[in-house]
Amino acid sequence: MTLILHELQTFQIQSTSDLSGVKIISINKKSFSVISGSSYTSIQNGGLRDYMADMVPPIATWGSEYVLVRRNLPQFLRDYVKFVAAASGANISSIGCGPVLYHLIQEFQTYLFSMTCERVYVISDEPVLIAHFPVGVGHGDPAMLFPTPVYHYVSKYTVYIPPGFRSCSIALVMETMQVNTFSFTRFSASFTPWEVIEQSVYSTSWVKNVNSGVVEITHTSPFGGHMICERDSTIITSSIGLGNVTVKEPQEYSTSTMADISTTQNVNETLIDGDSTNTRRTTATKVVTESSTSTDGIIVSSNVTSDVTTSQTQRSGSESMLNCSCCKSPSYSDSDLPPPEILLEITNELKKTLTVPKTTTSNYVRKHTCAWDTRTSSAGIGVMGIVILCVVLGSIITLDLVTLFQKRR
Repeated sequence: MTLILHELQTFQIQSTSDLSGVKIISINKKSFSVISGSSYTSIQNGGLRDYMADMVPPIATWGSEYVLVRRNLPQFLRDYVKFVAAASGANISSIGCGPVLYHLIQEFQTYLFSMTCERVYVISDEPVLIAHFPVGVGHGDPAMLFPTPVYHYVSKYTVYIPPGFRSCSIALVMETMQVNTFSFTRFSASFTPWEVIEQSVYSTSWVKNVNSGVVEITHTSPFGGHMICERDSTIITSSIGLGNVTVKEPQEYSTSTMADISTTQNVNETLIDGDSTNTRRTTATKVVTESSTSTDGIIVSSNVTSDVTTSQTQRSGSESMLNCSCCKSPSYSDSDLPPPEILLEITNELKKTLTVPKTTTSNYVRKHTCAWDTRTSSAGIGVMGIVILCVVLGSIITLDLVTLFQKRR
């Protein structure tokens, strides 16, 4: 589909299928952003799930060398890692989990990797985007982050630790030859020893129990990592920053090539969603940060064949245009309106198409569905409540029975 957005307008794609690999191209030099996520993402067995969304890095910031760090969680044996390749595809190698693993990813396809070890060194012959899905320590709910490529590591970061979380940690990645000069004395929190990744030049460490507020981390050599925070049934995570990034200018396209743009291999941004094993609904929102003229647009190309719904919002006084092959209703200009009977027929057809049954909405489903909680404390509270109710009701019945027997005697 071809879409024209004006300043501060948004456009949303929702689908019951996986939207990973959708190509989004700006056919002019206007900047826009992409937010991708999912309202239902489950990593572990047991029904634990979370909503997640994050800003998607443009292809110009993708890398071919990454270091992934996962926490040692005996109750959860793995994190899931999702790779998506650009137009030329990619051959990736995963180092650090025993034998080196090789995998070929076709253009704009994905690969799901089960990360069972605590640290992995990833090398690719072409730039790839990686989404890492860590899970919570006590509840297994997932979060999502896009790890920073090694090429974009810098020597200074400012990290914001949000308040209200009982446990926040920062994972650090650095060349092994530089770890002895890194000082942990600036942190009031505890930290773990540096661990070397097999067959690589990198080591990792954790700074644990970091207090909320702004944390500045500096070193004489570049390093990277990510932040992760937890509380009951909630986990958030993000990379600590994207460093020396030089974003390429988008390729220009003439208006005459807009019809054939879906076959191009040179794209500016690609979506990767947050649903790794159970896909329910995936959303992607694009926001244009500069005004565009009537000949400008954004191309969205995809091989998704399942049900897709789109929605668009705009500021008052602005005009928008959407051309897509799936639109069945004809469009008319103000000077060429159809007769009233045809207009009524079109209106009724639109109402029928856009009406959503109340029982299928997520609000209705959540309201009538009990959320399973596997925590021991929750089970203990439930058992205690049952015992108290049984004791109270049993006492009343017992007193009545005693009085009944006395009167009968």
